[in-house]
Amino acid sequence: MERQKPPGKSGNWRRFRRIGVSSFAALALCGPALAQTNDESDETRLDEIIVTGSHIKRDTFNYSTPISVINAVDIDAVGSTNLGDLLQTMPQTISTFNNANTAFSTTFSGLNLTDLRFLGTSRTLVLVNGRRFVSGAPPGGGYGVDLNAIPTAMIERIEVLTGGASAIYGSDAIAGVINVVTRTDFQGIEVRGQAGGATEGDKNKEDINITMGGEFGRGGFAILSAGWSSEDALRSRERSFSNTDLAAYDLDGDGFAETEEWLGSSFPPAGRLNPGNGTEFLGDGTVWRSGLADRPNSDRFNRADFRTIYSPVDRRFAAANISYPLSDAVTVFAELNYALVETNSEIEPFALDVNDDVFISSRGGTGGVDVAGNLLMPQLLIDNLLAEGITNTSQLGTGNWVRRLLEFGPRASDISRTTLRSVTGVEIELPNNMVIEAYYSYGKTDQDQENTGQINTERAFNALNVELAPDGVTVQCADATARLQGCVPFNVFGEGTITPAAVAYLSAPGNLQSKVEQEIFHVGISGSTGLELPGGDLAFATGLEYREESGAEINPGFLQRGISGGNATEPTNGSFDVSEWYGEINAPVMSRLTLDAAVRIGDYETVGSQTTWKAGFDLDLHETLRFRGTVSESVRAPNVSDLFAGAGETFRNIQDPCNGIDNTTTGDVADNCRSQQVIQDRIDATGSFTLSQSESQQTGGFVGGNPNVKEETAEAFTLGLVWQPNFLENFSAAVDFYDIRLDDAIAVTSRNTVLQRCYNVATTAFDPACAGRARRDQLAGAGALTGVDSASSNENIFDTQGIDIELAYNIDVGPGNLSAGLLWNQLLRWDEIGIVDGDLDDNKGEILTPDSRANGHLAYSWNDFQVYWRARYWSDAKDSNTPELQDENGGVFGNPLAPNINEIGSYVYNDLSVSWANSNYSVSVGVNNLGDKQPPLLTQTSQYGSTGVNTAPEAYDTIGRQWYVTLTYRTN
Repeated sequence: MERQKPPGKSGNWRRFRRIGVSSFAALALCGPALAQTNDESDETRLDEIIVTGSHIKRDTFNYSTPISVINAVDIDAVGSTNLGDLLQTMPQTISTFNNANTAFSTTFSGLNLTDLRFLGTSRTLVLVNGRRFVSGAPPGGGYGVDLNAIPTAMIERIEVLTGGASAIYGSDAIAGVINVVTRTDFQGIEVRGQAGGATEGDKNKEDINITMGGEFGRGGFAILSAGWSSEDALRSRERSFSNTDLAAYDLDGDGFAETEEWLGSSFPPAGRLNPGNGTEFLGDGTVWRSGLADRPNSDRFNRADFRTIYSPVDRRFAAANISYPLSDAVTVFAELNYALVETNSEIEPFALDVNDDVFISSRGGTGGVDVAGNLLMPQLLIDNLLAEGITNTSQLGTGNWVRRLLEFGPRASDISRTTLRSVTGVEIELPNNMVIEAYYSYGKTDQDQENTGQINTERAFNALNVELAPDGVTVQCADATARLQGCVPFNVFGEGTITPAAVAYLSAPGNLQSKVEQEIFHVGISGSTGLELPGGDLAFATGLEYREESGAEINPGFLQRGISGGNATEPTNGSFDVSEWYGEINAPVMSRLTLDAAVRIGDYETVGSQTTWKAGFDLDLHETLRFRGTVSESVRAPNVSDLFAGAGETFRNIQDPCNGIDNTTTGDVADNCRSQQVIQDRIDATGSFTLSQSESQQTGGFVGGNPNVKEETAEAFTLGLVWQPNFLENFSAAVDFYDIRLDDAIAVTSRNTVLQRCYNVATTAFDPACAGRARRDQLAGAGALTGVDSASSNENIFDTQGIDIELAYNIDVGPGNLSAGLLWNQLLRWDEIGIVDGDLDDNKGEILTPDSRANGHLAYSWNDFQVYWRARYWSDAKDSNTPELQDENGGVFGNPLAPNINEIGSYVYNDLSVSWANSNYSVSVGVNNLGDKQPPLLTQTSQYGSTGVNTAPEAYDTIGRQWYVTLTYRTN
């Protein structure tokens, strides 16, 4: 059933319309009015950079909030053709969704999202020219701007702002703002092409774009850019660190997993049947060789043969900025963006659990097939099963009759994602340096997804029920109606036994369509109040904004019901709107002291009235030293995904609190476990309730949105110094401390947490069903969890502190100029605190939240040549600060990781480019990851290891050494 949005939209809209119409002549938003940087950007001092983060036009860098800037020179020097890849190198950001870590998340495949301070993509607001951009993520799974949709050829600079941004730009800016400023004054034609690839001979990429700009009509100006980009896939089997399924084992018996060895899947192409008496059989009747940590003597399946490190991506994009003066005081403008991103992902063939997927044993199904005289089973398997007392396959239970459907091919998704965005507006200049600006913005992202490799489990039920045809030789489906519908026998006993006809009958190709839409009406005014303060004019900005966000996902019926063999997923459908007023002042109260403040009041359809505010100061302590700081309170209202995401099925590992309990175990948890008859029976029969590997890995469940989730709030504080000494010309240093505390953070409650809260109670308060969120296999001798559900809630407190350091210097050396820059982030704290239980998870120093990250460069330019060197630093880190809980982090063996696996050394990547340019032509040759540094191994039993990659692609380079050549032609 589709979730309906809460009522009340029409009232909000009528209220806003009345306010907006009556105020239009006096109010308009001046989007962050960004003065142009000097074209000689290498020589730009900090006080000459005009930054985002305010609706008030400013002439100098006297702003309270720290901002980092990447200009076009830096972009060109490292050969970036994708904005997401570029932002990934900044110490403040991390790409939690990119081409290297979304191959297994089929609906997110090919997305490139960014994340400030590791606080989540939904808490990082991405702007283009100071205005919101539509989300590119499917609404059933999350929120975030797809950076693939913003062409790098149009980028003039990128500004990263932390602290107080919600009061300026509204919800979703809790971690900060990334503002992409596009080119507006380019004249002529520029054609740029790039080719590159890995020195391994793979992962090739091509990029070509053309940009044109110039005047038209009576003072109008337009700039247009269009291009095409393509990146090849990189398969897991093409790199030594990822070509094998790996796990960490305790081979010396010291209680710590210290050795990375073969794991492999227990779902083999020949099938596996486990009678439960210690010996398991392949589908052909021979004995199954488990072969853990022993690949040469193993029948396990290597999923890495089918996995992908990088998904292939093809992009087509176009963008335009247009302005035209209707008079000396009135200018109309427009921005247009179009992007088509096509990608596909592949993972290993479907892992069929016959009893559960076909006969639904985990939900009380008792069906199966008779063993004696079965027309599909080899005689050896029949004999072995009967000898073990198995007369019907229903006796095997969940997880004990499985098969890898190799004949169906890999599970694959072909995705086409289209993003459209337009902004149209008018700017009116008034006396006394006042400006009115009004605009309307519309954006949408459509995603079409075609899935293959799944099986129709309803048809499989008929295809397993067979009989002899009248000719006494042919095996056919027993159900006559099913035969008329094309049913052919489904032989799962042995490798290569499923016929092409059976594959054609049982295949369940599916599609998924999703749409995200965003509408914004914005009107405001900014300028001088006419009030002269000791330090200058008191400036202000105020305005109104109406925004509506909506999203929907439409799944085929069999996917909603889960009869495709894949994960069942409910549809998503919902929207919300918000009407907001904001106000901002900039008060130079003294010649050396400027105060600023902002407030934003929003009326949300979903969470009611919300207020955010910010106050800051900028103080010239000395002609070379500035002191700045901000304090703010921000709000993030839940987005469409948080509220309305359809519940989707998941099988990620969870920790059963009853695992390992026997009749001697004491405590409430043990008592609550033993109060369930199926668990007590298994303890009595085997001595303890100890789960098998397949049982611990096959706990399904549903997670989704929650229409009752509330807003989250954050308090942020920044304090910094900017130093530009007289004795060292062209040197600038900025050091800023930040502290962000996020309360009532919206997150999907961990299914482990659901179980812990359910079981860790007094026996008189225990509910075996956990309020309907937990299910166990009630088959005799079973008892494993088959399903645990969860949803979004206001679950956690996030608390992070750190220091950002930014250095810049340039000096004439010999015949040319030497410039240097450094961005450094030093993390002081990153804690996650459970609201209900108060548990504190210290993440500081773990792989994705390392103690230090840095990006530094040196560039030497002379005449038409430039040499550019960049170093990217990721400090040493741990996979887990609490390795004793490693099994809860996703391990399957219960052993904490030994230091040699848990601790990762620091990484430095070196990039080098050489370029030549004159007035019309330029050529650049570069190599990234010059030393071909390979990533650390992070296996499937680690916290941050990515399935099929065996490392953390968010942190470490998985391609290796890469080269590129860029050719550019431009007219004068």
